[in-house]
Amino acid sequence: MQDVPRFKIKVFDGYCDDPDNTIDALTKFLEQETFVEIGFHGEAPALDQTYLGETKFIDKLKEICLQTKKEHSQVKIVSGNIIERKDIWPNLEMFYDDQHFLYGQTTTPNHKKAMHLKHFALFVGVSRWPRLWLSCMLYNEHNNKSLLTFNADATNKNVDKDKMFAKCDSFNLSECFETFAKATPIRLQERPVDHYFAHTDAYTLNEFYDRFFLELITESFHSGRTFCPTEKTARPILNKTPFIVQGPKDYLRNLQQLGFKTFSQFWPEYYDSYSGYDRLKEIKNVVDTISSYSEERLLEMLEDMQGILDHNYKTYMQLKPLDMEYRLLS
Repeated sequence: MQDVPRFKIKVFDGYCDDPDNTIDALTKFLEQETFVEIGFHGEAPALDQTYLGETKFIDKLKEICLQTKKEHSQVKIVSGNIIERKDIWPNLEMFYDDQHFLYGQTTTPNHKKAMHLKHFALFVGVSRWPRLWLSCMLYNEHNNKSLLTFNADATNKNVDKDKMFAKCDSFNLSECFETFAKATPIRLQERPVDHYFAHTDAYTLNEFYDRFFLELITESFHSGRTFCPTEKTARPILNKTPFIVQGPKDYLRNLQQLGFKTFSQFWPEYYDSYSGYDRLKEIKNVVDTISSYSEERLLEMLEDMQGILDHNYKTYMQLKPLDMEYRLLS
């Protein structure tokens, strides 16, 4: 059977890359081919929260189909979002690329913890507005208790700073941003600025997991109904480290459906009922509370949660390719 021609789209913070050229190229592509595939392989935006220019991607695609006289059934969308709404497009395939998440199984974990721990770690390679928000907050309010990397340009014009500044009543973000931007890039390893960490690179950070108590995970997709766990989530699980996740609503609930346990007995996880700024605000409340804990208390908590950490590590190491899709879609 002949391969169906594929048009690949890159999404950044809910917006398709280079919208004008993408619209022109996609229109020509549909004009020239009978059956096509639009690929979000390795990308997992919620399609109803994804924009092509100022128009929602799905609405723009309907316009282009009408213009090029294509039936919707002739255009297949392939998404990495395991839980995408099936009614969003009539010809839809979910394809989760689990190699990013599972590659850690082939690496050497770091299960040691130093007697003197930082409270938090946050590792950022590519900037997005929630990552920048959290990094600014951590740098300005908890810097001496944090292991922070921000190997990106804090002033990157592709980051939607209007969204970041629009709702912030919990600290002076504008002032914090100016201070933080001057300090970046912040590195633990020598990398070019805005270096894309391949999943094989990302696990080189394992060596630092003996230095801190808790990791703030900032997953790639954080709006709408989406779930696409990556190496960012796998790393603390592999290294038996507790975590808080900045991601889409119900991210923890979906992790639990895969068999993992989270940490509601140690701090509130109400934040998982929210997305966007509301989620960040709830996460900040938890961070502020944990920041007040002594090193002795952190070590006691690690001992108390060892059963959860061991369970998560075992669950992770036993996962096989396609297990995650099967468990979430069954």
